[in-house]
Parts: sequence; C-alpha cells; structure tokens
Amino acid sequence: MKVVVCNNCGTKHFKGFYSCDNRWCLNCAHKRMICYLARLIPIFQDWYENGNFVSMLNFTVRDGSPLSEPLNLLETSFRELYHGHNERRGYWKERFPGGIRSAEIKLGANSRKPHPHYHCLVMQEGGKEFVKDYYWTSEAWHSIVGLKTYDARLFCDGSIIQLAEETTRKDGTPDYNWNGNIFIKKVSEKSDKNGKGGILAAVCETLKYIIKVDKMVFGDSDDEIKDMDFFKEAYWTMKGKRQTSTWGLLFGINEKQIAQDMKEDVEKKVDFICQRCGCTEGTLIDMLYRSVGDSLLLDIPKEKGKKITSSAKEVIQQQA
Repeated sequence: MKVVVCNNCGTKHFKGFYSCDNRWCLNCAHKRMICYLARLIPIFQDWYENGNFVSMLNFTVRDGSPLSEPLNLLETSFRELYHGHNERRGYWKERFPGGIRSAEIKLGANSRKPHPHYHCLVMQEGGKEFVKDYYWTSEAWHSIVGLKTYDARLFCDGSIIQLAEETTRKDGTPDYNWNGNIFIKKVSEKSDKNGKGGILAAVCETLKYIIKVDKMVFGDSDDEIKDMDFFKEAYWTMKGKRQTSTWGLLFGINEKQIAQDMKEDVEKKVDFICQRCGCTEGTLIDMLYRSVGDSLLLDIPKEKGKKITSSAKEVIQQQA
C-alpha cells in the first residue's frame, strides 16, 4: 500500500495500493469485486428508476471430468446462445439488452466432479409487470447443450438435424439429452427488512471467485487444501481464460478497465491535509498489509526502515 505519514503527528493516511494481479489471489479478487460494485450499482439504480428490471440468470451443464470438457461445453453453448442464428440472437438482445457474466467452478455436491457454471446479472426492460421468460431461455439452452452433446449441427436458419432413434421420446418428439439447466429470478431493487436480497447482494453473488471456497476443496481452514489435484487442474485449465464478461448496455465495463481502477496514480496524492492535526506536509512510503493471528498489521518492509505496526482499528479511527 501507499501511505502518507504526517510529518507533524505521524498519523498514517492510506493513499492507494498495488496488487499482485493474480486472478487466484482472494484479496485481489475482493478488490476487483469492489471496483465492479462501484461501476455497476449506479447503472442498475438508474435502470430501476426508469421502470426496468434486473434478474439473476444462471447457466449450468452436467458435471464432468476432466474440467476442460464441461467447461468447453459451457463456453461454446453460451457463445451460440448469444451469437447464434439471427432469430435467437435478436430475441436474446431484445429480452436481455445488457448483462454481466461471471464463471464459477466448484465440485458437484453429489458427483464430486468439476461443476462449471455461469452467474449472470441481466437487464430487462420494464412494462406493466415482470416477465420471467423461463420457457424460451430454458428451451434454447437445452437444445443447444443437447445438440452439442451429440455433436449434431445447428443450421444457420435455426433448424436442427433429426436426431438418432435412441434420442427420441416415446411420443416421437426429439430428446436433446438435456445436459444442463438454467435458473432465473427477479432481483429486488432494495434489500428486505431483514437486510437480505437487493441489487447489492445480487452483484456480489454474481461476481464470486472462480473457485467457490468450500470445504470440499479447501477443508475446514484457510491453510488446508483438501483436493489439491482439483485445484491444480482448475488453475491450469482456467489460465488465460476470461473470468467475467459483459454485453450490450454494460459492454464498456471489462477486466481491463477494472484493473486500471485498481491502479490509482498514488504519486499525485502526496499533497494532503492531515485529518488529525491539519498539517499539510507528509512523507510517502510503501507499507505491507498483513494478518498475524487475530491482529491486522501495517508493516514497513525491513529493507526500507524500522518496522512500525498499528492495529487496523486504530488506522480506521484515524481516517475517520
């Protein structure tokens, strides 16, 4: 972190931070989510004020191993849903004119195989009442995933090839081997009286970490990896892949922009007024923020001078 120390009273003032930029770093992931919140919440608030809706829309495929197989099915199916033939693409963009998609990968509760899925937050134009539109979205997703499962072809005009005899239902209708599912739910603009729900909670839910930190992977404590093989597989499979993406009305918000938000030009913030004594002169130094047991410490690296520690609570009080 960049910290300005008041030359008069010694109060430390936070002036920005540098990140390791590793997508698997939970601290950096948390910072990215905060930057996304700062960008998205005002947009969604204006969207609500204009009489529109926001929904959570999740896409899943069947659990499978190795991870690359269900992940590839998920990626290509979503791409075809959004960029497929003209009629479907037109309906999708009309129904969901803007949205953000985030990938989450964890182990299936029953299968214990990789379970990749997408969390989406989609914008829907208003009307007299909210239309869930589960049927169209579900049918479109199931047909795409089923056809890809059978390596069948989807023609540009939207028609499909006749599937094999064994994939036809008893009533003669095609059975696409529905290999995935969707979930859609309207998001309330504000949280309820118990503090649950609302657009803030929905954005946080959508932008989870790539691997959900659950006991099946990480065990019961932060320093225990319960399934190292899966962690390594996920690390190398997801390397270089995009974690989040936006479309339509949210298209300009992307990882590159968020990364820029995280790298503030702290050198220009040396000029300041101390919130404790009013002094306008300070010294800019680099510090490390770390946890030791139950204490949160601010440390000056040994090679840069004498170690200084201060509780996080005291620093927050000083800033206030």
